[in-house]
Amino acid sequence: MDESKEDQINQAISLGSEELSMRGTILNHIKEINVLSRQELTKGYFEEKLIKVGDGISTSKIYHPDLRIAFINSVDMLFYLVSPHNDEKFNEIVKDFKEFDGEKKEKVNEELSTKRKLFANILIFLHRIKFFNVERHVN
Repeated sequence: MDESKEDQINQAISLGSEELSMRGTILNHIKEINVLSRQELTKGYFEEKLIKVGDGISTSKIYHPDLRIAFINSVDMLFYLVSPHNDEKFNEIVKDFKEFDGEKKEKVNEELSTKRKLFANILIFLHRIKFFNVERHVN
């Protein structure tokens, strides 16, 4: 990775009292994917509960989102975040990965498997460029 790409990743933007950097954003996103992946990646569903209302009974519906699609979209977003910093080796590995088409929900499990592989390859890429080395990012 040349110096200009490294500088781009490390560059911080100050917004009021908050400082944003690409490195911080990527690390936070990886953390959120890890939190999401510790859950059972279930299909979306409605949970219905009967609730007593006065003298009658009402039904309450709560939607639980499809965590498989949430994982797929999160990995896609991580890919977008690291894409400007890709090298040729990484581009060769990920050239066959496609963006998730939400219209093809019948293929979600297949897509989930593919995105897990993409996530692993993104982490390998970040490790290869020493993204996780603390001393690399200390001014």
